[in-house]
Amino acid sequence: MKGKHLACLFCFRFSLQLEASHWKLPFMNPEFRDAVYQIVAAIPPGYVSSYGAVAKQAGFPRHARFVGRLMSQLPKDTRLPWHRVLRADGCIALAGTPSGEIQTQRLLDENIPVLGDRVPRQYFI
Repeated sequence: MKGKHLACLFCFRFSLQLEASHWKLPFMNPEFRDAVYQIVAAIPPGYVSSYGAVAKQAGFPRHARFVGRLMSQLPKDTRLPWHRVLRADGCIALAGTPSGEIQTQRLLDENIPVLGDRVPRQYFI
């Protein structure tokens, strides 16, 4: 039974690769990307939002990972305030990494407290 399950999983993944060009996956969708960028740009200094909340506002609920992927693919010199987007529990997604340190410092520069890699709920919009 394991082999049959594995074969089905392979076929499913292979079919996704073949059909991906026909699907409008959120991270490939320019409307999704532009909506996410506009929503993130509208987060005011001193406040944060979650990946899931941004995805929901963009019209793609349950696509938080795609928002995270878009944020991770931004150029280093971007003016988009990517550092204001966190996990739903308030944690910095990449805590302990160079990106996480940059995010923490940018949040602190905006007077947003980061307590143990987490931002208190009252700073969420």
